[in-house]
Amino acid sequence: MSKENVAASEEEQSYLQESFISIVAEVKHNIRDTNFACIIPGFLQKKLAVELGKYLLCENRIGGDSCESCTSWVGESHPDFIVIGSPDKAPGIKECMSLWEEISLSPVVSNRRVAFLLGCDKLSLPAANSLLKLTEETPGEGVVALLMEEEKILPTLRSRLHIFRFKSPLPKAFENIPKSKEDFLKWLKSASKMENNEILLVLSGWVSALMGNGEFRKAANLEAVRVLVEKYNVPKEMLEDLLYAELWEGYSLEFLSDVLW
Repeated sequence: MSKENVAASEEEQSYLQESFISIVAEVKHNIRDTNFACIIPGFLQKKLAVELGKYLLCENRIGGDSCESCTSWVGESHPDFIVIGSPDKAPGIKECMSLWEEISLSPVVSNRRVAFLLGCDKLSLPAANSLLKLTEETPGEGVVALLMEEEKILPTLRSRLHIFRFKSPLPKAFENIPKSKEDFLKWLKSASKMENNEILLVLSGWVSALMGNGEFRKAANLEAVRVLVEKYNVPKEMLEDLLYAELWEGYSLEFLSDVLW
């Protein structure tokens, strides 16, 4: 890998780290006992839940100190820490309805119980409706947090939550579209170590760069690829073939728009 590509990768990782630190600090500064939602990439949702869980459950509101609650963490588990759903699969209505009972239980070592729901942009309407009472009148000192990649949420549910958003825009490094087949093959090698959600961030940057250059057809086609990956979690091999066909073989992917929208 060239020094330029290594530098780009380091810039992307630095950007993600800075953005993560920023949203954690913002939530800690503004949240005490209020239910909230965070718009954040899926691959960072569990990490954010654990980081904020340690803060919210800490007796001294610091997180990671020597209080009884902080010393009760075992890896990413804590007796008063509840996580349901995943970035790819939102909690179902049964999980959401049982959350009231879960968070109503007496805390084991902290002074409250906290619940993080992942993948909430994919909540079904019945599941979202079942959370209205919980977010309006959360039992005891409990806190409920909804994490999602996109701000797709019922207006009535949104009105009950303080919304935080992952920092944007994307860094310039994300807009560095490979200029040759050789560069593209090098990018593919680095992409093999990425999670799909990391690749989605890169594709968003490429779409933005193409729009800025006036290459609207190619931008629309790459956006269709990005949405395909986001919706259907396609294998990386298929993603590579689609990108190669669009960028280097001149094969139009306009048919994807008809399939997706």
